[in-house]
Amino acid sequence: MKTKEEEKEYFRKYYLKNKEKLDKLNSEYYLNNKKNISELASVYRKVNKEKIAKEKAEYAEVNKEKILKYKSEYYIKNKELISKKAAAYRIIHKEEISKRDAIRRNKNKEKISKQKAIYREKNRDKILLSKNRYSKANKEKINKYALDKYYSDDIYRFKEQIKNLIRISFKRCGFKKTSRTADILGCEYDEFRLYLESKFESWMNWENKGNWNGTPIEINVAWDIDHIIPLSTAVTEEDVIRLNHYTNLQPLCSYTNRHIKRDRLDYK
Repeated sequence: MKTKEEEKEYFRKYYLKNKEKLDKLNSEYYLNNKKNISELASVYRKVNKEKIAKEKAEYAEVNKEKILKYKSEYYIKNKELISKKAAAYRIIHKEEISKRDAIRRNKNKEKISKQKAIYREKNRDKILLSKNRYSKANKEKINKYALDKYYSDDIYRFKEQIKNLIRISFKRCGFKKTSRTADILGCEYDEFRLYLESKFESWMNWENKGNWNGTPIEINVAWDIDHIIPLSTAVTEEDVIRLNHYTNLQPLCSYTNRHIKRDRLDYK
């Protein structure tokens, strides 16, 4: 009586000897019984879900290098086809992907933020060089896009205003801004926007933020983003960073900010 290994070897040799004939028979059988095979396979997968997952994991662990090599070679041979399929999938499942990515980003917000910060720090010169090259080559296109977005996108306009506010803070105190605005703020822009909204007085809204054509002459008509501890108290660069933390910023009546607090820096 043959052992399992001997039987396995016998069938292997038999298959190799009759490969063409067997492949043709298998192909014909599959085409004639496609529906039944698919249903049986589906039932088997459902019944043996845990077993299949375990076997896949074990196989992947044992054949890690082999799988990686196969995937790499397959990608190189089918790069164009894969790109087309991926693009089509993104179009069809746009909303689903967007929701999934938003959940993932929210779940891993701190981790992603740290990874981005580490990457920016390691590749600062490379990123700056790439930005400069792109900016020079696409100056008009970038300016037009930024201008259109500024007047059509409330969130973008808010981000640019905050960036400008903090950039001017450093400039007026005699320092150069070298850190990311969100890092100086101590939170992301959407969080800061919600924080400001939580401090709104009843008459405040995003439409009446600093919307003066000249000098404010009435109280409780427009508002500015105000530094609670004045920037004029800053002596060092660390002071400027500390005073631009979101906890030192508040929405304040423009008239109060620009007339009553004359000793403070005024921002529009």
